[in-house]
Amino acid sequence: MYDAGIPACVLLSKADLLAPADRDRALAYVGGHIRSDLGLELPVHAISIKPECSGLLDKWLDSEILPLYDRHAELARESLNRKIGALRLGVEAALQARVKRSGCGLDESKVRELETDLRTAAGRIAQARTGCLDRTDALRECADDLVRTAAGNLVDAWGLGASAPAEGFLKDKLEQAAAQEAARIVSDIGEAARYAGSVLAKASAAMGIENRPEQDELLDVLKNMPRFDLGNLELAVGPSAMASLLGRRWAVRRVERRIGAQAGNQIADAVGIYARVLQAWVRKTFGELQERFDSYAGAYRAQLDRLARPEEVPK
Repeated sequence: MYDAGIPACVLLSKADLLAPADRDRALAYVGGHIRSDLGLELPVHAISIKPECSGLLDKWLDSEILPLYDRHAELARESLNRKIGALRLGVEAALQARVKRSGCGLDESKVRELETDLRTAAGRIAQARTGCLDRTDALRECADDLVRTAAGNLVDAWGLGASAPAEGFLKDKLEQAAAQEAARIVSDIGEAARYAGSVLAKASAAMGIENRPEQDELLDVLKNMPRFDLGNLELAVGPSAMASLLGRRWAVRRVERRIGAQAGNQIADAVGIYARVLQAWVRKTFGELQERFDSYAGAYRAQLDRLARPEEVPK
């Protein structure tokens, strides 16, 4: 029940059915049986999707889920640093030999151009990181906007004669709306990664360096993005003949109020948790992107610095 040094945990679902005192006894009971029957010491967490029990989810998230992102990033950094150390020695030796033989044939203006490109790429990564973190912050406050969009979609579906249950339809639309926000973040990261990769390819080609990133190598950081999941959504919302007479705007406002009254807190809590998890993923992803870029750019900058001062190159 252990994987890669990361301990598992046990979840006690539907904890809202238990009183706080009974919940504590249930946690102790489950933990005791795991310890006696399996010989494992595992944390047991009570969870519930009910809005009034959102604190249980927050506690589980803070103690078990978010630390995994930090640990993953730490392991990735350690692995990458080891590779960078070995790579730097080989690249520096190769660059020294190449500079001695030919000087790469770059004039001063081209050297300055490549240096500027590398600085620009690094700046765009930093700018994209700030923008994506701002998007996750904004997502925390957009639960009402998601509900409004989903309500409009439901009213439009009714207008076209749809008869699907409102719960499933609204759940899908809310999750799609959150996914669109996440897709914008992925797009921003991908754009920064593609630009940085093109700059590295240009610099390595100009200097004749064989050590260059593979095509789309920097895009490999885009993996394991968390998905928004509302869980079970219990709603009683249906079309209204009066709403059809008063127009779409009134009908949307009516559905929006119904959703807010019945599941507003649950939706807001789910969006807030997702925004926190997504922000942790953004930080980890940009950390990996920056390290991959620097592993190549550092060697290229060293070479460009030597070319800018040829009199300092050893004979």
